[in-house]
Amino acid sequence: MSILLFVLFLMPTFYAGAQTNCGCDITLTPEIPGSNYLYLDGTKLGIKPGYKICIKAGNYDHITLFNFQGTATQPLTFINCGGKVICGGTAGGGGITLKNCRYFKWTGTGDPANKYGFNVGAGSPILSTGVSMSQLSSDFEMDHIEVTNT
Repeated sequence: MSILLFVLFLMPTFYAGAQTNCGCDITLTPEIPGSNYLYLDGTKLGIKPGYKICIKAGNYDHITLFNFQGTATQPLTFINCGGKVICGGTAGGGGITLKNCRYFKWTGTGDPANKYGFNVGAGSPILSTGVSMSQLSSDFEMDHIEVTNT
């Protein structure tokens, strides 16, 4: 009887987790708990070619990613998970900055309820940069992303 109660107790937890599981190899979260920006190094995170990388829905001041490397035959895929990702809440700052990132696809198709799964600059003061690529970033494509106020 106690085993049955234990199983019944755990079922809602597994079901709730399944609702936000986007089938990703990793979900990016702020390095500093409680902060609302992503500043992450793909090498330190152990990112491998072919990974599907989720960015959890929510509001971020900015997203800065560096050293995320796919290959021509195994590109990385960045995707919003659980709804819309809104970033660029700092005046004069940037929305999404990618440094030394190669062979990737950035797509906002993670939630069919939103035409644009990534919105950079929505409702924020004027940003200096909406989306920026630097430090030898190359070989990428982006879709379903909206950039405003830049």
